[in-house]
Amino acid sequence: GLAVAEWLEDHYPDEDEGTTQIRFAALVRQEALLAVGEGLRLQAHLRAGGRSPRSTRLDGILADAVEAVVAAVFRDGGYDAARAFVYRAWDPLFAGMRAAGPPEPDAKTQLAESGAARDTTGPGFAMPFREATTPAAAKIAE
Repeated sequence: GLAVAEWLEDHYPDEDEGTTQIRFAALVRQEALLAVGEGLRLQAHLRAGGRSPRSTRLDGILADAVEAVVAAVFRDGGYDAARAFVYRAWDPLFAGMRAAGPPEPDAKTQLAESGAARDTTGPGFAMPFREATTPAAAKIAE
């Protein structure tokens, strides 16, 4: 994640934090890790119950394997080596992001923004009045 965040800061230094967060999430979520793993042909080297993870739809294993490879490069060569590896491995995703222009918010962000636009007061709660039965409860009720 750190190398991806660095890349975003280098390539989109004037972008607002919200847009950068959308880009970051797109580059580190499972679908991105799967694309990287497929680009590295990593699935050919994995076995899950005697089968290839892609044939059994165990995408989580492939995504975890990508993270493990990044960690291994970091442990073996340090941060500079890991960053260089991430920049090379993620390059197709970076290129796609540059070509696509500003990102659209994901569904969760769109829902939150829509709710915020409709309700300017924000969420709230109310406690029904209860008679205080102890001195401590009376202090809370005040």
